[in-house]
Amino acid sequence: MSDPLRSEFTLPPHANPTELVDTLEQAFGFLSQGRRRVKRVYYDSFDGRLRRAGFGCAIEPDGDALAVWVAGPGGVWHEPVAVATPPRFAQDLPPAPWRGPVAALLDCRALLPRPGITLLREIFVWEDAAGAALMRAELDIPELEAPPLPARLRLVAVRCGPKRFRHTVEAVRGRFGLESAPAGGRAEALELSGAARFRLDPAERADAAARRILWTQWEAIRRNEAGVLDSVDTEFLHDFRVAVRRTRAALGQIKAVFPAKTTRRYAQAFAELGRVTGEARDLDVYLLDFERHREELPEALRDGLEPLRALLLERAAIAHARLNEHLTSPGYRGMVRSWERFLRRGPPTHPTAPQAALPIRGLADRRIWKLYRRVVAAGLAIEPASPADRLHELRKTAKKLRYLLEFFRELYPPERIDPLIGALKGLQEHLGAYQDAQAQIGRLREFAEALRATDAPTGTLLALGALLDRRYSHERRLREAFPACFARFVAAGRRKRFRRLFKPAARPP
Repeated sequence: MSDPLRSEFTLPPHANPTELVDTLEQAFGFLSQGRRRVKRVYYDSFDGRLRRAGFGCAIEPDGDALAVWVAGPGGVWHEPVAVATPPRFAQDLPPAPWRGPVAALLDCRALLPRPGITLLREIFVWEDAAGAALMRAELDIPELEAPPLPARLRLVAVRCGPKRFRHTVEAVRGRFGLESAPAGGRAEALELSGAARFRLDPAERADAAARRILWTQWEAIRRNEAGVLDSVDTEFLHDFRVAVRRTRAALGQIKAVFPAKTTRRYAQAFAELGRVTGEARDLDVYLLDFERHREELPEALRDGLEPLRALLLERAAIAHARLNEHLTSPGYRGMVRSWERFLRRGPPTHPTAPQAALPIRGLADRRIWKLYRRVVAAGLAIEPASPADRLHELRKTAKKLRYLLEFFRELYPPERIDPLIGALKGLQEHLGAYQDAQAQIGRLREFAEALRATDAPTGTLLALGALLDRRYSHERRLREAFPACFARFVAAGRRKRFRRLFKPAARPP
């Protein structure tokens, strides 16, 4: 299925849409087919994946159906596709040239409505001598006073060859000074990961900077909370948990900038929040990966996994109900109010925390350098016979270092810090995959015992055994590859770059 030739333009601010209509009719021979008002609603994932990749998605009424419009990075809207109801997830998208890339961008995220606009749309056709349509023109004029949006002109070839179409497009474009239209709508997507960049002043007080870092994470938690409670899609809980982990890392690693009692109180509260969200997220991941695991098995064993799917769905429903109960409890709501009051409070004039009034750059240098040295020492001490716990502890320390680097990245030249973050990500991904493999082995064994107790079919137990074999093999390969992975991270040149960027200057005697 291919799109016809299309071009889309925005009218410059000085252009008068009425003059454009007159010229289309008188100079180019287009015939008006009438006007109508159209309510266009823009759609995107909650974290703006389509917008950030240069795509736009809009849905508007079209007779008894709905028309789905999608624009790619080039800015031109594809021919609309009719649907009965708005698609919710990637698997609901209709067959279209853009389905593959849009589905890949959405992954497991839901398409959600964004603010929309009302358009006054006038349609024109250009016919040949026999009355057959050669081209179609659509003029969309937004009915919005503030902020003002430009009108858009869309030209579509119907029975017009590429050469004639391009010639007409350039003639219309040149007559009015039209500009190629960008894709997408008005709504700016929120940055929800908690990793959004903001400016830090190297001389800023450490406690003030820490509050701003923590407030960024708190905004991410609060924005995702409603999506967690409503089970919109699984990524709301993922982003919620990432922001909780970042909060815990900030409280634990930006040390001695708040009173010890305050830090301890909120560190415990967010540790509890991490605990109560863990089971629901783990089960979400198993369900998201279910088809991939199923495809790993010989075809004769695949159907044997269906009882496992039923078990996962049952446990996930229970885990999410418990999580929702926690997030709506008086205790949690009280913590929310208390934490927000603390974050909004200005820095004290006479702080009691020993490092509160220090410049944030100096504190960042010391904390990053200390954690980096801890990562290097822990990694170099791991031998082939070392227990798996040593790798798990290294993973957790590396994650804390990664969060510090991202919290403070605006204090350092991007060309120097970004490659170091990238190198650390590579180590983290390896350690994370090893941890995941071990965790999956434990959970699969647990699921097998639970299903055995329900007299699950032999085919189910055989399928689980085959999955376990694959997980054991994967775990072994990751463990064997760890020395080479770590050696790349601690290569001499990279250690020198860490030292030059973060090692604090020696204090004078």
